[in-house]
Amino acid sequence: GGRGWGLTTRDRAGVSETVQVVAYASAPMALAGPPIPELRLVCGAYATVLLCLGVWTVHGTTPIRTLVGGLPPALFGYGVGYRVVAAARTLFGG
Repeated sequence: GGRGWGLTTRDRAGVSETVQVVAYASAPMALAGPPIPELRLVCGAYATVLLCLGVWTVHGTTPIRTLVGGLPPALFGYGVGYRVVAAARTLFGG
């Protein structure tokens, strides 16, 4: 933030940029509709990579902060919401 209140030390992206990253990263999930576990797994993995790369690029975070900030939404959004976890369980047992 640039208001000079000492709350931040650098300019970072805001909510709008974050929403754009999430939307663009979720694009591969449009192909995950058919009940094909391999397809869902690949789409979920690709979406997760895009989400983490987007967060890292837009927010300028460290790799660790990127993973801490990016993996939980990917796990719940793609893993649970798009049933990627269920697809992985189907493929790998469990």
